[in-house]
Amino acid sequence: MPSARVVGFRAIERGWLGSLHAARVTARAGLQTPNAPKNLHEVLYEVAFLRTFVAWERFLEDAFLSYLMGKKPLHGRPPHRYYCPPDVPSAWRFLSGLSGNRPYLDWTDAIQVSNRADLVFRQGSCFNRLRAENVIIQEMKRVRNAITHHSDDARGKFEELVRQKLTILPPRCTPGSFLGSYNPADQTHGTFLDMYLNVISALANDILRP
Repeated sequence: MPSARVVGFRAIERGWLGSLHAARVTARAGLQTPNAPKNLHEVLYEVAFLRTFVAWERFLEDAFLSYLMGKKPLHGRPPHRYYCPPDVPSAWRFLSGLSGNRPYLDWTDAIQVSNRADLVFRQGSCFNRLRAENVIIQEMKRVRNAITHHSDDARGKFEELVRQKLTILPPRCTPGSFLGSYNPADQTHGTFLDMYLNVISALANDILRP
């Protein structure tokens, strides 16, 4: 069983916002050092992204388990539960059983998390909102895999994503250089890192305040 914890949603929000702020500070650090080598900027973007991705996984896990244990959200009513576990170990055994008794649950797949929520909460509660951003979350997973897995498959899927977004594959493109690139579809001229952080930040707020 993972190191499960059930805390109030105020504490969950503080932890999430702290991680998000730290990621943004990390991403800006390279830009505030104009004479720094280019690869340092790219590394800092990758560190900021990974920090956010890990925090997002932990946020979903904490929020899901806290709702399952009956904790009240920051606004509104708690979701209707189909099962009310007596304690945290019972809650984890229940969730593990829904996933084929796996020792760890996957929180990186928006559709899988939404389907899990459908089995636990009435109409999936606030976790159903993940479905609308599944494409973006899967893009983030591709970038994460390109940073952490040095395989041809991870690299190929990352390069396919870059071509989709930029129409070309820039020479010596890295996950960090892609994250620091301006998103052509963003009228505010934000980077891809900005876009990804903004999307999951909005989703987190929807989950905290259903």
